[in-house]
Amino acid sequence: MTADSAPSDRAVVILGSGWAAESIGRVVAPEWDVRRAELPPDAGTTPLESVYGCLAAPGAPTRVVLLGHGEFGAAALEFADAHPERVVGVVALDRDPAAGADVELVCPVLVLRSADPLVLSAIGAFVAGLEMAPEPLPTLSPVRLNDAEVVRRLREAGPVHEVDGLGDRPVWVLTGHRSTTAVLDDPGLVGGPELVPRFRRPQGRLAALHRGEKDLVTVEADEHRRLRRIVSDHLTERFVDLLRPRMRRAAERLLDRLPVRERVDLVDSFARPFPVAVLCDVVGVPESDRAYVEDWLLRRVPTEPDDPHDDVDRYLLGLVEAGRRAPGEDFIGAVLRAEGPATAARDVVEAVRFLLLSGLRGPTTMLAGGVAALLGERAHWERAAADPSSLGTVIDELLRFLTPFPLGTVRTAHAPVTVGDTRIPQGCPVAASLVAANRDPDVFTDPDVFDPWREHNPHRAFGGGHHSCLGSHLARVQLAVALETLLRRHPRTALADGPDSLRHRSGSVRYLLELPVVLDPAVPGPRGRRSHEPPRRP
Repeated sequence: MTADSAPSDRAVVILGSGWAAESIGRVVAPEWDVRRAELPPDAGTTPLESVYGCLAAPGAPTRVVLLGHGEFGAAALEFADAHPERVVGVVALDRDPAAGADVELVCPVLVLRSADPLVLSAIGAFVAGLEMAPEPLPTLSPVRLNDAEVVRRLREAGPVHEVDGLGDRPVWVLTGHRSTTAVLDDPGLVGGPELVPRFRRPQGRLAALHRGEKDLVTVEADEHRRLRRIVSDHLTERFVDLLRPRMRRAAERLLDRLPVRERVDLVDSFARPFPVAVLCDVVGVPESDRAYVEDWLLRRVPTEPDDPHDDVDRYLLGLVEAGRRAPGEDFIGAVLRAEGPATAARDVVEAVRFLLLSGLRGPTTMLAGGVAALLGERAHWERAAADPSSLGTVIDELLRFLTPFPLGTVRTAHAPVTVGDTRIPQGCPVAASLVAANRDPDVFTDPDVFDPWREHNPHRAFGGGHHSCLGSHLARVQLAVALETLLRRHPRTALADGPDSLRHRSGSVRYLLELPVVLDPAVPGPRGRRSHEPPRRP
């Protein structure tokens, strides 16, 4: 593909050696743009890195069928696993059977031998099948629940649907703002298993609930209720508001480390470490131990280790015992003071672990996605920088538009629930499509438009009812502090590349893989000189 290729929303991209574009073009419908990606051998570049470079280039198609030959077939499978939002299907020619064998993709996959005399016709039939009517709506995946167009079709078809693909049995999914609000407030719904970032390996049935989400784990309903009670009693709005100065100091320290006139990845350097620093302040982790906690949350948790991280439990137990001797002004101290000396240390450790693991992914997603959304329309960023008092309204719209968790907590109907003309039987799992609720045109004007100063914004990003997000106030406050600090210190921040170059990963959460920016780009000065002073205003 060349840099001046026009972007296409449907293309077959040929990777590596093998078939010529003309040969493939003869067997697929003319609506498909067939391209060969020029991937010359490079000892310093892996096939997967070459695929990333190809599909991140200007003019790269937005939705693709990847046709990979040899090792590029395995690379195509890996790319499709990481970016299901970009890949419609994969054709792997002459692939090593062991390469990519553990990859389970959302999209269709065709594996062929190039020596097969019918290989071209098989490729043509495979691509033609992808052109057929969309997959029936009753089959969903977490990836598709991030797709505003999919949930729009669901919402227009009715307020609730029984669907497959979200767990080990069908789930009733609410697909409108009105139905979500009414049903989530129904006391007949009780919490079921809950997904939180990984700490212990899931087993059996629970493992099937989040296959492919390697950094998630399921907490059973009874344990989840117990942990929620401890967290909700002590993570109060007053407690969170008292942390604002510490949050601001953490944001300042992180920004102090960053270069201002060169490219920097704001995900790795700010959006990920900032929520960790906030959580350390919440829990009361000493400054000397924060590197250990940060390494655990950012490096160890996203992997799939054989050990259960017993050292972290021992560390947290040490914090609890130290807090018992001298309670601090932190979450552990608040729990110990309120619950009394009879409080089991193990209960406090589990509540702290739950808080640490649940409090990272959402704020990281919102901070990176929020900065990207504001920078995507320069006027939005400049207006927010000029009027920090508007950040509350801006954050509400970011939460609505981005909706970091597309599906709310799965609950169980302990009695039949009626939604419109549909009756959900007793004992069935029920969940809300928060994306559908937040894009409902009956409630939001131009719901697919990002309007940071939207006046009427009853979004459902935090769910609702008796299982709304416990950390909603903490999430809002730290997002406000981080954005205010960044806007104040670096009002000229700009994307290093265009908005179309940003890459996301979609699953239970849709999040940015990286956010390259320049915090203080040079601006033209008088007489052609470069200046770093802000432009004068009349």
